[in-house]
Amino acid sequence: MSLRRCRGSKRPDWTRRAWAVLAVTLVHNAEELLTVPAALREPPVERLLERWSLPAPRVERAFRTLDWAVSCAATAATAWGTSRRQPALPGVLAATMLGNVVLPHVPATVRARGYAPGVVTAVTLVLPVTGRFLALAHRQGLLTRRDLGRCASSGLALLVLGLPLGLVLADRLTRALTLEDDRCRRTTSSRSARTSTHRGRRTSRSSTCRRWTS
Repeated sequence: MSLRRCRGSKRPDWTRRAWAVLAVTLVHNAEELLTVPAALREPPVERLLERWSLPAPRVERAFRTLDWAVSCAATAATAWGTSRRQPALPGVLAATMLGNVVLPHVPATVRARGYAPGVVTAVTLVLPVTGRFLALAHRQGLLTRRDLGRCASSGLALLVLGLPLGLVLADRLTRALTLEDDRCRRTTSSRSARTSTHRGRRTSRSSTCRRWTS
């Protein structure tokens, strides 16, 4: 992909549009974080999770971890692209989020015949802001047609391959952290039980000694 540098004052506004793309991405992720727990309790989703033997809390933890990771990666890509004057990195983010509207959110809303997590910000914020960024970047010569095609293919690959793989990795990470936390709690509780038992024995011994002394 052509990561051309854009120096000078010819195009002073593309970095602001890049940060606008990041802003709507973070707002969209926040909407998903707030609404996914309720969506997982819907009867159709519960039946689907039962068919796949996936507990809803486990899916929620994995999705929350993935959402935070995506937000951090998007922030890093935008900061790097704007500081290095490389519009292709924000372009990949914009193309990914634009595809995110078309692929998961709109079909999920149609299938649910109602609200799907993230669809409000996807349609009202992400769609116009990312579309405008890509259109103006191409019009100003920041991204060629080949660049736009590569941004689109990269975004499609991230959605089709990266999203499922990211959910699997996030699930494994959260399960490992949960198991480690449970192990630490069991160790702490066993130590507390031993300490209380030892104290009880010392108390009984002290009371016995007092009886013999008296």
